[in-house]
Amino acid sequence: MNLQEKINELEEKFGAEVSNLSERFDKEIRELKLEVEQEENQEWVPKFGETYFYIDLDAMITQTSTWLAATNDTIRLEHKVIFKTEAESEEYLEYLKAKEKAMNEFSKEEWENINISKYRIYFDYMENKFSTTCQWCARHINGMIFRTEKNARDFINKYEKYLRRELGV
Repeated sequence: MNLQEKINELEEKFGAEVSNLSERFDKEIRELKLEVEQEENQEWVPKFGETYFYIDLDAMITQTSTWLAATNDTIRLEHKVIFKTEAESEEYLEYLKAKEKAMNEFSKEEWENINISKYRIYFDYMENKFSTTCQWCARHINGMIFRTEKNARDFINKYEKYLRRELGV
């Protein structure tokens, strides 16, 4: 038997096994990545008696409380303002303040002036990413509008994880 025949024999003998192993490996990696993604997207819920940080939306400050599954606790959880650490809470509070500022950046006169460009953020499901668009005279309810496209893109870059959390994407 010459070398080429031995190669052919080995390829025939092990080729299918290697292919099956490769497919199994790829499948298991995909499943693990999906599990990791699902874990990252799940909201943290404190255990009974555990201290947590939350954002008081009226005062726009971080507070602490103990989870008792009381009405206040569940309302905070529904509004996604409960965090495991103070740092997480403060980071989200910074996002909320930046969002509030972006929602009130233009005066009534500026809104009526079609010569002033206004940029908004939207989520493109086809591309699975946030993008911006320019508009002159359309105003959206509860919409964040920016003076420049750069400001809108900077906001996306800085707060994308919170934008995704808010939209559930």
